[in-house]
Parts: sequence; structure tokens; C-alpha cells
Amino acid sequence: MRKELKVMVSLILAVVAVSLLAFASGSPETARAITDNGLDKLAAGWGMGFAVIGGGIGQGLIGAKAMESIGRNPESSRALTTPMLLALAFVESLVIYMLVIAFLKL
Repeated sequence: MRKELKVMVSLILAVVAVSLLAFASGSPETARAITDNGLDKLAAGWGMGFAVIGGGIGQGLIGAKAMESIGRNPESSRALTTPMLLALAFVESLVIYMLVIAFLKL
């Protein structure tokens, strides 16, 4: 588990570094050079990829824990449905926000 965490942190730091290069430019010439090199598109693509991966993992965990809880206590299914759907909507909204940012940069 620790190795996977180190890999994920390294990948996130790499995306942040590319994003800083792509989005934080000091002058119009630098911004044009970054856009011409496509780094802003690369950063948007990486960000969208991480958003989808994170959203998929989050939604999978929410669904798994809800099903596990319903399996242990079947009477709680009505009480769990609304909070589960609300949590799924919140996770999905974060992915949609990243999709909007990616479309703005592409």
C-alpha cells in the first residue's frame, strides 16, 4: 500500500509541476511559447485523467461500502439510499468541474 501511495504522490506532483509551467506564465511571450508547445493541453489532459481515476475510485468505494452496509443490515437500505446518491453526485460533480476546465484549456 505504501508503494502505491508513493507512486500516486509522485504522479500528482508531476502533474502539478506541468500545470505550474503551463498556467503560471509571466509574460505574453512565455504564455504563447507554452501554448505553442502544448503544455497547457498536456496539463488539462493529465488533470482530467486524474479526476476520472479519482472519481471512479471514490464512486466505487461509496457503492461498495453502501452494499456492504445493506448486506449487514438489510433494513437500512432505505436510510442509506439518499446519502449514498448524494455522495455519488458530489464525487461526480468534481469530475465534471475538471471536464469543464479541460474544455476551457483545449
